[in-house]
This record gives sequence, structure tokens and C-alpha cells, in this order.
Amino acid sequence: MAGLDFSVYADAPVVITTAATGLSNTVASLNGTANPNGSDTTAWFEWGLYAVNNTNLIAPVAVGSGAASVGMSNLLTGLTPGVNYHARLVASNAFGLVRGLDVLFGSPALALNGATNLTIGYQGTFTDPGATATGAPLAIAGGNFHSLALKSDGMVAAWGNNGRGQTTIPVGLSNVVAIAGGEYLSLALKSDGTVTAWGTNTFAQTTIPVGLSNVVAIAGGANHNLALKSDGTVAVWGDNAYGQRNIPVDLSSVVAIAAGANHSLALKSDGTVVAWGRNVVGQTNIPVGLGNVVAIAGGGNHSLALKNNGTIVAWGQNNYGQTTIPAGLSNVVAIAGGQNHSLALQRDGTVAAWGANSSGQATIPVGLSNVVAIAGGGLHSLALQRDGTVTAWGLNNYDQTDIPVGLSKVAVTVGGSVDVNTPGTYILTYTSTNLLGGIGTINRTVVVAPPPTPPLLTGATRLGNGTFQFSFTNAPGVSFTLFATTNVALPFNSWSNLGPVVEGPAGQYQFTDPTATNSPQRFYGVRSP
Repeated sequence: MAGLDFSVYADAPVVITTAATGLSNTVASLNGTANPNGSDTTAWFEWGLYAVNNTNLIAPVAVGSGAASVGMSNLLTGLTPGVNYHARLVASNAFGLVRGLDVLFGSPALALNGATNLTIGYQGTFTDPGATATGAPLAIAGGNFHSLALKSDGMVAAWGNNGRGQTTIPVGLSNVVAIAGGEYLSLALKSDGTVTAWGTNTFAQTTIPVGLSNVVAIAGGANHNLALKSDGTVAVWGDNAYGQRNIPVDLSSVVAIAAGANHSLALKSDGTVVAWGRNVVGQTNIPVGLGNVVAIAGGGNHSLALKNNGTIVAWGQNNYGQTTIPAGLSNVVAIAGGQNHSLALQRDGTVAAWGANSSGQATIPVGLSNVVAIAGGGLHSLALQRDGTVTAWGLNNYDQTDIPVGLSKVAVTVGGSVDVNTPGTYILTYTSTNLLGGIGTINRTVVVAPPPTPPLLTGATRLGNGTFQFSFTNAPGVSFTLFATTNVALPFNSWSNLGPVVEGPAGQYQFTDPTATNSPQRFYGVRSP
């Protein structure tokens, strides 16, 4: 059969990171698929506190050289409740290394209000002290003069300037998985892949394109917005005065997007960057040889790229030094841009900022640490710490740096009940869930004590004419009341109430009846409670 070519097509692998499963307190399973695309391929998960450049790597696994997707799953243990983690599947073969999209995972943290173990008396009163759940916000974002936070339950909080309605959350907005801020608008990506926008609509920037779906990421510019779809293509709408909506022909395999004031950026799966739109100061002129990029960000008229070695490249306007990277800056895991300033998050949880500082936007608050995410506003900056605390600094003319309370609060439900009329041990289970499917649980044990043993009265002592003292033993801490009568045939509720019995040493009870007469008989009864 001479002359026939039996060559096999091969290419870089195709990687999909799917949602983590089995999220409960301290455990989670990472999931994804890798298609070798005809070449010997290995795949592994990267995970940690950051969206990129995490150092927690699960040992690579050979997935063959076929043309079908191979499922992968790894169980993680020892996670910290209340902390959000990031993960992505990565695959490599002779034709390239490809990183899947980032996914978030984690479970709420619960703490009991009051003691873990409670004991109450038989037929006593029980009031459940309850439990408190917390979960770090999933994301933060900055607009020109406003700020946003995505809570762990999928609800959005916004504060600051509301002159165009940009902080008025649409009624019923829920199940949000990502947020972004524009100049005078806000964006939310829902778990069903649709986008919601609110605020100014001068250039139809809050009018979502008809049929836009399967969105996995969003970005906001001054008056235009971008959406990344699951097929690696990009949609843009809003102002197009500088061509910021003119997507380059054949742009595909996009894994991340970003927006400057009037320009747009896209990161491709091969680690290269594409930019378009306004270019008056070179903000869309990609530096020659720029590659191995894992994250991008846009400022007013400048652009930033984070490489897989933890270094930053910046270009565009530099009138305030916003593209002059601080000497020695390394181990960077996240970047963000403001109007004329830039931010970087380092692996040790500290933040660096440079560029314009007219309102203190580049002056990092003293002691700021354990940061896991950053965002830039017009003239302000934001940081999200590991424990869910949001910190903001810079211009505050519209309260955009005044953080609302309750951003980490999560609802709690309780399972189980306590029957004070039935002695025994009861378990109350408190549960909290988040948008990621994470479940946090904690238990409380409540013991209902058995009814007190009927006391045997002993130690009768005559203290004087008409005064008698009695004593008995019983379980410690039981409340007793003394009753007396001269006619034992009367119903107990007709006996005279002489008041409470006094407990001396634990379990030792005593009462004195100073009103006894010289009647031939006098009867006493003790009741609890």
C-alpha cells in the first residue's frame, strides 16, 4: 500500500477543571479531565490559597496518548474550614503545557455559642445557644468610586458611590460566582453562566448581549465589558470609541480576560497575551517575547502580566510610575490595576503597591498580612485576608473604603431536638452550606438528667417547741420545695407550701419547719422541681 500516509495527529492537551466535590469541613475532592490529544501526556492538580502560581502540587499521573478525555480525581484532607482554596488541573506533553480554569472550593467554619456539652434538669427549661458560621468572601472587586464583595452564599455586597445605581444590587440576584467593577457599573456572573449588570448604561454597557451564555469569567472597563465563554471565545459590549470591542480575528483558546479603561486584554492557553482598544500610550503593545503568563490585569491606561515564575511585566502609561515594577518584587501570586496605580500579592500574604499615591491608594496599611486576593479601584485598593476580613485604603470620598459588617456571616440550620420530659442524651447538629457546595457541621451534646430520686427524710431533730429540722441526701443541684399538712388525706396541691429546701454540701439537703404545732401528727412532702 505504498504512498499512503498513516501519520497520527497530535497537539497540546485539552484540560478541563470541574467543580470540587465532597466538600465537608476539612476534606474535598479535586476533579477534572485531560485529553492527551495523541501525545504522551502527564497531568496533575495545582492547589492552594491563590488563583495562580500555587506550590501545592499533586504528583503527576500519566494519562496516555489517546484522543479521549481521561477523568482525574484527588482527595484532599486537612483543609481549614472557613478558608477558600483554589485548584486547577494542568497537563503537559511534547506540544505544550496547558492549565485548566481555576475553581474555588472550601467549607464554612462553625463554632458553638456556649458549651459543647450541656446538662439540664428533668422538666427544666432548655434554650438552644445555637452556633455561628463564617465563610470568607469568594471575591472582591473595585469600581471607580465603589467596591464590591462576593459573599460565600453567592450574594453580592456593594458600597461607595451610587450616583448611577452601581451599588444597588438587583432584586433577586443570587448564585453569583464572580464579580467585576467598571467605572460606574457593576457586573455579576451567575452559576448558570449568565451575566447581570447594573449602573450607568450610557453606552449600553449594562445591556447584556442577547443569548450570552456559558460564561466563565467577566471584566469591566470604563464603559465596556468583557465575558469569557467556556469555549475559549470572548464577547465584548458597551463603548467602542477606541475599538475596545473589536475582538481580534480568530482569537481563541482564551483562559483569562481583563479590561483597562478603554482597552481589553486576553490571556491564551499557551501563555501569550493579546490586547486591543485604545493605544495612545502603548497599553496594547504587548512586550516582545512575553510568554509563560498566568494572569493579566488592566489599569486606566496600563497593563500588567504575571508570569509563572512569580515576576511581573507591565507596559503602557507610566506617568506615575505605575509600570515601573519595584526592584526585587518576586513570588507574586496575583496582580491588580487601579486608575494609575498597580498592586501585587506575594506568596507570603503581603501586598506591594506602586504608582500614583495622591489618595494613599499605594500606601499599604501597617500590619496587613495573610492576604489571599487583591483588587484595584479608581483611587482606592482592596485586599481580602485568609480569615475573610476585607481591608480597603485610599480615596474614601464616597465611603468606598468603609467595609460593611457581616461579609463573612453564613446562615446556620440545626437538626435534632431536646425533650426535657424524657431523660437521655440528645445530639444537636448545626449545619452551614456555601455556594461552592461546601458543608460545615458541628455537634452539641445535651443531657436531660433523670428525675430526682424520692428523698428519704432522715435526721429529724426538735429544735424547740413547734420547730423541727429534717435532712436528706439526693443528686446535687436538684431543686426541692417543702410542703406540709396535718391531714394526709388532702390532695397534695392543698398542702401548705413552706418554701425551698436548702442544699448545703453537694447532695446534702436540709429544711426547717418553725411553724409545727403540738398536733398529734404533721405530714411533710418534698417535690421537685
